[in-house]
Amino acid sequence: APTYLIGGVIVSPGLHKTLLRKQHREAGRWLNLGETTDEGWTVALINSDGVTLARGDRKVTLSLYTRWRVQPLLDRR
Repeated sequence: APTYLIGGVIVSPGLHKTLLRKQHREAGRWLNLGETTDEGWTVALINSDGVTLARGDRKVTLSLYTRWRVQPLLDRR
């Protein structure tokens, strides 16, 4: 599976781009819909929630947002 981090997405009429990084502090690379990464993954879908990469029969969806688990606050009286 690809090990990319999404730095951001641009989704507007006629323009779909994503910023993919290999590490948090790396500048990364902007890719358009349909472009291919250096590792051979094609950007198959870009939307406001994330990016889907495809290579051969494999598809992997990367989420733009981290899903935080909400925990109740402790009563500190």
